[in-house]
Amino acid sequence: MAIGGDSVSKTTLFLVGFIAFIALPAEAAHRNVWADGLAYIMQCPIQTGNSYAYDFNVTGERGTLWWHAHILWLRDTVYGAIVIIPKPGTPFPYPKPNMEQIVVLGEWWHPDVEEIVRQGTKMGLPPNMSDAHTINGKPRPLFPCSEKHTFAMEVESRKTYLLRIVNTALNDELFFTIAGHNMKVVEVDAAFHGRSTSCRQQTATEIFQYKGIPNTVLPTLPQLPAPNDTDFALSYNKTRRAELCNFPANVPLKVDRKLFYKVANLGTAHGTRLSKIDFNSTVELVLQDTNLLTVESHPFHLHGYNLFVVGTGTRNFDPVKDPLSTTWLILLKGTPSVFDRGLDLFVLEQTIQLHTGWGLKMAFVVEDGKGADQSILPPPKDLPPC
Repeated sequence: MAIGGDSVSKTTLFLVGFIAFIALPAEAAHRNVWADGLAYIMQCPIQTGNSYAYDFNVTGERGTLWWHAHILWLRDTVYGAIVIIPKPGTPFPYPKPNMEQIVVLGEWWHPDVEEIVRQGTKMGLPPNMSDAHTINGKPRPLFPCSEKHTFAMEVESRKTYLLRIVNTALNDELFFTIAGHNMKVVEVDAAFHGRSTSCRQQTATEIFQYKGIPNTVLPTLPQLPAPNDTDFALSYNKTRRAELCNFPANVPLKVDRKLFYKVANLGTAHGTRLSKIDFNSTVELVLQDTNLLTVESHPFHLHGYNLFVVGTGTRNFDPVKDPLSTTWLILLKGTPSVFDRGLDLFVLEQTIQLHTGWGLKMAFVVEDGKGADQSILPPPKDLPPC
């Protein structure tokens, strides 16, 4: 847990048979690429049996973020949540909850995930799907012998609970719902929002049990929409930021550079060029999904930055009718526009790990500005060597 504006030190210890990289959220990367940069270029691995303490400042964010392994499919099991609370005396823009709970959604493979990837690549096929989806590391009750392996939380009537939900799944977009209840989204990617919502699809199960209700009472299952209910799914990308005086959305109005990229079919070539951007530039980035072979969604993430998603749609991009998060969803022919400011070299990549391994990623070089305050920080003295 961190307090906004404070300096935070995080120590990670790995005693496993892998070489691990760690990625931290965007606020840790301002003038600093040493925890969110390219593997073996700006970031070196934590060697087996070693530890590494990383110090960074938390400024401007309030809410829930997470850290994770930053190479190959190790993110499947190497991750954790970072909760950022306001400074004392700074209220949340919603009533204080009676209790908080971190809910981590994930995937689980019985075999070694790296072996799954190698086998799929060798055969020229997508790797096998995960054996289970999990909530806080535990699958649904209907799994064999899983009665003792389902996450349960006791709640009381007429009390408010804040669920900090993190999707750590490698290859799936996951939706979360509670039977018989409405939920309000109050924060996304450590930026406050406000809207009421229900959720779409159940892939693992968590039990919320009211205090005093005996275990013999069967739980109520949620009513979920059809898997092909496109309009319902698209509604999740229409979150509007609440008008909050204490947490304004200062969207840049002057654009220095406009970029347009298409996410196309499989007939593509490996890119060999980088896109260079001047320091402190405001960039409008339009991503359009022109995939025709299948209906697919492409969640993207630009390392090292927070972004303003100013529009999205289901048709081809129209510059006459233009459309704060760290991740956004590109649906079939979807076209979000993004404003951005930042420093040095970072990757724009698909957050579906399977597609990233196939090459759906690119890199931006943000050049240094004038003076030390507009230049990349030197690497820490204890940065792990490559």
